[in-house]
Amino acid sequence: MIKKNTITLALLLFAAFQTAFATNITIVTSGFTYSPSTVTGAVGDVVTISASTTHPLVQVDLTNWTANTPTPMGGGWGTKTANYTFTITVTQDIYYMCANHGANGMKGKILVPSVGIMQATAAAYNISVYPNPVVNGEFTIKAEGNNFTDGKVMVYNEEGKLVETHILSGVSTPIKTKLPSGVYFYAVLIGNTEMKRAKFLVIASK
Repeated sequence: MIKKNTITLALLLFAAFQTAFATNITIVTSGFTYSPSTVTGAVGDVVTISASTTHPLVQVDLTNWTANTPTPMGGGWGTKTANYTFTITVTQDIYYMCANHGANGMKGKILVPSVGIMQATAAAYNISVYPNPVVNGEFTIKAEGNNFTDGKVMVYNEEGKLVETHILSGVSTPIKTKLPSGVYFYAVLIGNTEMKRAKFLVIASK
């Protein structure tokens, strides 16, 4: 009965997960910081960043972001004094700051990693994670076309922090994880080439 209930819960959560798979990312201001200050997104995700007349929002380039210089980026958002919502359309990292307090380090970034492979190469691989959602900490990475010995899968949390790395062992690799419940990203690499990056859901057993 417990196992049946767990599977039913997983299916219900997976349905909700699928509905929200084009993730809605919300970034708020907390004092003089953005929270979370670093997130990982993907093309199609909808992002809302808190802004106000006290904390006007500007998009900046990497150079100004690193230097804590809140100079608006050409072709960026301009200056927003109300919550700003947009959809990620390209695989390019996004940097932003508070126009009033960016010089003091009030800034954030959205990592939007690129698949980074040519279409011809991508067609040679069919990569997937199953089951998704992951229940009881066990899942399989299937990488059809993987005849190499230098494949690996890297798992990131929603803030873009690397939390696990696993070596691929051919076409199908069973993996055990102790990750807590949540949404994660996996990146499959063959050699130094990232073949696929996608999201998956973990439902930790209690």
